[in-house]
Formats: sequence, structure tokens, C-alpha cells
Amino acid sequence: MHILIVEDSIKISEQLGLAFKEVFPDAKITVTDSIVEADELLTASSFDIISLDVMLPDGNGLELAKKLRLIPHLKDTVLLMITGVSDYITGFSAYDQARCYKYIIKPFKQQELLNTLFELRGMITCRSNETYFQFNNKQMSLRIKHSDILYAEMNLKSVTLFTVGNEFDLGRVSMKDLFPLLGDAFLQIHRSYIVNKCKVMSLQKNTSSWQLQLNYNELKLPVGSNFKESVSDLFG
Repeated sequence: MHILIVEDSIKISEQLGLAFKEVFPDAKITVTDSIVEADELLTASSFDIISLDVMLPDGNGLELAKKLRLIPHLKDTVLLMITGVSDYITGFSAYDQARCYKYIIKPFKQQELLNTLFELRGMITCRSNETYFQFNNKQMSLRIKHSDILYAEMNLKSVTLFTVGNEFDLGRVSMKDLFPLLGDAFLQIHRSYIVNKCKVMSLQKNTSSWQLQLNYNELKLPVGSNFKESVSDLFG
């Protein structure tokens, strides 16, 4: 794995480097504080992850982010944007223009950064073992990447499959029949919900209820009493 850090602050660059080494101990890490040098590196080399500061002395990280998606060998590279100006977030559509995985706002705590990177590692692991969900009935035929699926929900015996940016009505199918089609990357957490384990970010335990938070739009799903043990196992 090859990681590029583009950051002009020595302190933050070191902070990022330490976090990346903890989460990806075997990774090669390249560091630069210059847009010009970063542009040269991106043209000449492939990177699995790029951490890119928005505001750099010699240029705008946002423009470089959009440019790098035009380079064929970087079209699937994971991009993290680092910024101390939250206004940039509302003015820049990360997913549309550069498919940014996540924004990190400066200053940030090291544990918050580590949580993001551990979440990222899980996503990369799932993506490297890409498989497909295939479903056929009289109304439709589907073939969807497992990594694009967030969860399935049953409502009045009809199941809806929720993906990143879309949803599909699978009609009358039981969760028992659906679960084997989804495979080992999924976990039933409630009689009405099956979730993609790679999309799970945290487990919130309240006195009266448990909820799983997914790493998409702060989405939370309930955990049924009969499924708490298997959900706990997910967190070791």
C-alpha cells in the first residue's frame, strides 16, 4: 500500500503519518508540502490513499482533488480532505467532483483521526474482495456490488434494499431467504434489518435500546434483543 500526505503543517503531517502507520503498518508513506510536487507525484506514481490539505501555500487542494480523478491510475484512489475552514465543505461537493471519502476538520483529536482510518481500512478490505449480490423475480433482475449495499429492511413482508444513493423494492421475500444471497459480509441485527458489516461504524448502547451507526449519513438502525450477542461479537 502506498499513501500520499500533502500537508504544509509539519505538526499535522507528523500526526497523520503516525496514525497511518498505526492503522496500515506495512504501508509506504510519501509526504510533500507542495501542490506542484504533489501533482508531479500523482502523475508518475499510483497511490492507494491520498490525504490532501485544502489550503496550501502554492495552490488549492480542491482543484488538485478534481484533477487527480482525471488520471486513470488514480480513479479508485481513496481521498481524504483536510481543512481548517469548514465553509469549504458547503461550497464543494466532494462526492460529485472528486469522490472524496471524508473531510477531516482541523484541529482534530488523534483518536478521531484513528477512528476514521480504521473505518477506512474496513472499507478497503471489503472493496478488495469485491463480490456481487444477484436477485431475480418476475419484476426485476439485480446485480449490485456487495460493497454498495448499506442494509435491507423488511416492512409488512416486503423487503427494501438500500444502497449508497438508491433503494430497490425486492417485493415479498423473507429475511431467511435473503440472508444467504447477501453472504458472510452481512449480519442480521433485528428481525427487520440485515446490515453490511463493512458499513458499521459504532454501537450505541442505551438502557432501553441498542443502535448501530453506519458510516453513511449518520444513519442509525435498531438492534433487536435476540441479536445483541452477534452484534457484540462484531466489535470483538
